[in-house]
Amino acid sequence: MVTFTKFFAFFSPFMILMNPKSINDNQLIYLNKPETLTNTGILHKRKYTKNSNVRYFFHYKNGTSNNQKFSIKTNNFVKNLKISYDISNKPDLAGCRAIKKFMLTIPYDSRLDYSINLNSKYTISGLIEGEITQNDEILFQFGSGKKIIGVDKIQDNYNLNFNISVDNKSESKFRLGDPVKNAVDGQYGSNVILNVTPNNTGIMKLAFSPRGGHGMLIFEKDGNIYNTDIRPVYEKFTVMYIAVEKGKPEVLRFIPIGGFNYPIELTFSIHDQILKEAHT
Repeated sequence: MVTFTKFFAFFSPFMILMNPKSINDNQLIYLNKPETLTNTGILHKRKYTKNSNVRYFFHYKNGTSNNQKFSIKTNNFVKNLKISYDISNKPDLAGCRAIKKFMLTIPYDSRLDYSINLNSKYTISGLIEGEITQNDEILFQFGSGKKIIGVDKIQDNYNLNFNISVDNKSESKFRLGDPVKNAVDGQYGSNVILNVTPNNTGIMKLAFSPRGGHGMLIFEKDGNIYNTDIRPVYEKFTVMYIAVEKGKPEVLRFIPIGGFNYPIELTFSIHDQILKEAHT
């Protein structure tokens, strides 16, 4: 199916938890170590010394032989809270569904008080964002154990901005999930914001090619959320065509998805007209 508004689109170092880094706004707290949980205990516990806007990314597999409770709790209300998670025996499926739900979530105020049943060998993947108030404490726990079993990584800013220029003479490429200084490997949980400026008026084509294994894209543009099918590694697939004006940036926001291996190579090119291509 082809739709048209402005475009045509084809869809189908680690730190011990009890010695946390200083708290700054817009921090990303990355919870994924160990990715497979074989013991119960505390994954993350942090008391906030000031009102702080933060984002949590978490992605864990229940590696025990029993079902376990995965809990997330705060004492106070979190302002402008956005939370989404998904559970599956396929880690990539849990990741992509959680990211899409997060992008669609409307912020609200609420205390975190989740006790989630996580079946043996299943993966939970999710995101939490909001303003945690001064002296509040957040706790992530797996099962009933009280021992600290998790290690986190703290990234100072979850907004990663990149500027890309594209013209009608050659393709411009960006590798989503490539290593970035002072950022989590794979860029997982970050807003990867691409400001793509065309040097010519015309039709801009966006294509992608998974490089670390099979992959897919979920992204936001102009307030709309789009996602592709899961595609095999190294092949190249057209995502959309966008009518662009010279010098007017097009802004796309990605959040790399838990369960997939990055990078994914994005290709931008400008054409006089929409190319005739076969799509399955």
